[in-house]
Amino acid sequence: MSIVNGTSFIYTVQQGDTLYSIATGISGTVPLLVEANAIYPPVTDPYLIYPGQVLVTSTPGNRQVNHIVSNGETLNQISRRYATSVDLIQGINHQIENPDLIYPHQVLQVPALIYVIEQGDT
Repeated sequence: MSIVNGTSFIYTVQQGDTLYSIATGISGTVPLLVEANAIYPPVTDPYLIYPGQVLVTSTPGNRQVNHIVSNGETLNQISRRYATSVDLIQGINHQIENPDLIYPHQVLQVPALIYVIEQGDT
């Protein structure tokens, strides 16, 4: 099993986003986003992204998965996405005093692991 060792960011593409603006926002690079998300032929048109698409990228280091809050997203929706509870997400993100008050582009740590698909996986 190949679990990514590092800090990962999960981001949902918004209207007007570019690979450059996303990479800059997470201190990443366009080539890393392209490689990690297979944004190249024959998988897709070169550098094609669209609103609602979920992108992931990782940097070396300790295992940590971060979710970047999208416009209109709630902590309840995020907790369901990761099959966890609002209380757990609030507990590991001490900056959340009110679970009904989160902001777009806020980075939240979530209880998840990123798995890299390897040849032979089914």
